Amino acid sequence: MSILCPFCLEEHDEHVWKADGGVEKTIPQTYINEVERVALICPVAIIGDTGTGKTTFLCGLIHSLYLGPHRDQIYIEALTEYTLNKILDEYIPILQKGNFLPLTIRPFEEPIIIKIRFKSIKFNIFQKKEFVLIIYDTKGANYISVSEIKIKFPLIKKIPNIILLADSYKLCTENT
Repeated sequence: MSILCPFCLEEHDEHVWKADGGVEKTIPQTYINEVERVALICPVAIIGDTGTGKTTFLCGLIHSLYLGPHRDQIYIEALTEYTLNKILDEYIPILQKGNFLPLTIRPFEEPIIIKIRFKSIKFNIFQKKEFVLIIYDTKGANYISVSEIKIKFPLIKKIPNIILLADSYKLCTENT
């Protein structure tokens, strides 16, 4: 059975494969287990200019899912060790302390992979409505055109959902 790889968004028959440059990549087993059960996989990329708050947006989203007012109706599960560490060691503590997040260094960080399941209000049980969310936090850049985005982030062509954050001040003051 082939599986959608969260790192390259291509189908692979094996959970260990060679990435560009011969680097061996392993698709996490917890991700494989959930993807085999869950019908909906939702890849999302967050892109935008430097300093527009892409990582802060992601941090706020994760924080509100884990600790927000509806946390009793939503079940969230990190599907990779990287995701769990990022959430517990960075996102939640940083927001609770009110600190700024560090800049994203690489064009694409390893994706944040979570399973989201909703609880039925009526029967107080978790429903079968669930999906896997794969979120790509990108390094900020000053984009001039869509083709420039595709050149800097070739994986973006495979991601059907994009959140674009723009600097409104820059939009209003620059002649672009």
